[in-house]
Amino acid sequence: MAVVSAGCGGQSSAGPDRPVTVWTGSVSVDGEPIEIGTIRFVPLGSGGQASPTQAQIVDGKYEIADVPLGKVLVTFSACREKGGTQQAEEHGRMSLPVIESIIPRKYNDGIEVEIGAETKVHDFALTSD
Repeated sequence: MAVVSAGCGGQSSAGPDRPVTVWTGSVSVDGEPIEIGTIRFVPLGSGGQASPTQAQIVDGKYEIADVPLGKVLVTFSACREKGGTQQAEEHGRMSLPVIESIIPRKYNDGIEVEIGAETKVHDFALTSD
């Protein structure tokens, strides 16, 4: 089996010559782990030189490589079925479950966090409005 990788190698998604680290931790809302979701790290003050990086949240845990050092904006995405169904015209009149975000509104704009080389674990305990 062959593995093929495209790209130039040697540079992280954080951008050229930008130091990065690996972060792990947990994400919960009101003490309950997020079952399935996404955590995203958007570099701030990089002048557009660094790209956002993201990872899946599974059973309340995440692990993400290539997190750029410095200030980042951390955003979260996670939904649950609300109950009921709705018709989706763009999907050939399929009946889809109604979903809602479980991330409290006050986190819609994200959280600013300082990423340091010495910090490897960070838990996010989100609380309702």
